[in-house]
Amino acid sequence: MIFIARVTRTASLPKATLSDPFPWKESFQLAHSSLFYRVLAWAPALAWAALIWHLGSDSFSEPETRDSFGPWLRLWFPWLTEKGLENLVWGIRTLAHPAVYGLLTVLCWYAAAQSFSMGITSRNLLSLALCALLAVSDESRQGTSSVRSGAAGDVLLDLLGGIVGILGLGIFYSQRKKPPLKP
Repeated sequence: MIFIARVTRTASLPKATLSDPFPWKESFQLAHSSLFYRVLAWAPALAWAALIWHLGSDSFSEPETRDSFGPWLRLWFPWLTEKGLENLVWGIRTLAHPAVYGLLTVLCWYAAAQSFSMGITSRNLLSLALCALLAVSDESRQGTSSVRSGAAGDVLLDLLGGIVGILGLGIFYSQRKKPPLKP
């Protein structure tokens, strides 16, 4: 959970909001500070994209993760048969696709909001396009691997995660603007 500190308005520190979590950036006298903060806004999205790219490498192939997570899952679910354990690993790996790409889309959406003056639809499309670009690139790379296989179904799962991320943002922001319920 991300908490944004609320800064009281004084002569030197303005109030922080979700739309501008760095309102005090004008007080820094850095050369090209607006470019600095635009690049800084993309740091979480780029770090998450790098993690996704790493997770798509051969070292995180199905046999590798099964050998790594299998003993832990066996400890938590000792009643599972070998086939049941295989299915559980497959389910976790399958659900990971929309989860990690959904978060990537949210991070890209936030970075675009901080970096560019664009409407909500353009921001949604840019975020989904970046999600799709990484998904297609990652699956293409996996398709050339000897231990992994690139699959169009995985790209669709990734895009589904991105769409759910955008919908989640829409729900979050629509609920934020409503007055609180009275008891």
